[in-house]
Amino acid sequence: MRVLITGVTGFIGHHLILKLTKVKEIKEILCLVRNETLARRKFLNIKKINFKEIDLIRDKIKINKKYDVLIHLGELIPTLNQKNRITFIENNLIAKNIIENILFTERVNKIIYTSTVDVYGKPLYLPIDEEHPKNPLTLYGISKYTNELYLKKVCEQMNIKLIILRLSQVYGPDEPVIKVIPLFVKKIKQNKTITLYDRGKVVRDWVYVEDVVSAIIKALYFNNDTEVFNIGSGKQNTLLDLIRILKKLFNSNVKIEISNIKKDSRPKLFFNINKAQNKLKYKPKFDLEKGVTEYLKYEKHNF
Repeated sequence: MRVLITGVTGFIGHHLILKLTKVKEIKEILCLVRNETLARRKFLNIKKINFKEIDLIRDKIKINKKYDVLIHLGELIPTLNQKNRITFIENNLIAKNIIENILFTERVNKIIYTSTVDVYGKPLYLPIDEEHPKNPLTLYGISKYTNELYLKKVCEQMNIKLIILRLSQVYGPDEPVIKVIPLFVKKIKQNKTITLYDRGKVVRDWVYVEDVVSAIIKALYFNNDTEVFNIGSGKQNTLLDLIRILKKLFNSNVKIEISNIKKDSRPKLFFNINKAQNKLKYKPKFDLEKGVTEYLKYEKHNF
């Protein structure tokens, strides 16, 4: 198996590439990266992987060989200080070059595309299954759902298999520090008060990054033409559950301030993962406490 991949230096991509190199069926991995020097430094002495420096938005992509799979992870996550919203949307839409130079030239047989829970918007029912109406409320969700529709049409026309994995809240080592778990960990280590809005009863489906990686690897072997799967933990947890776990693991008495103010447009959000379990044979191994425990082993020196 020969794999083409974007976004390897990102949070999920970094974890994925380390696992892919250990899959015996994979003989070659070509990583499309923006900065080859930095990428090589990050994955020093790892066999099976090669790099091609390219800007997916602006550069013409020249792929001389045919690959079995394209795993497309290379996109932006908005920050609170995002200034140019239009640029963000443009950069997150499937690069025209990928369509023209990889799909239309039949350089791959299959695409695995990582999407997001954000495509659903505010839940109309719970748990959310793959048939739930799509009504994205964020720029990130809008760009992801647009990509889903675009890829479905192109892959149908070109007879390319497509697997879309809609991810819930992914966490783990090296995740962006703007996310709730590293923020809470940092506050606990600094013994700073943590404020929980909506009485701390906001519900999320946190999924550990190793489980997400396992789903992507399972998708390599999935042979249906086009399928969409929700990838989560199969569990629902509140922010209060998360705090209790963190306080226990740190043996901390950090002060918790409970507020009735609602600051979340999606107070309850968790996935039905039956389809992924049945068809993809996806089996999450980490509940929240086990995942956070594993996460802290890696991150103990970073806070």
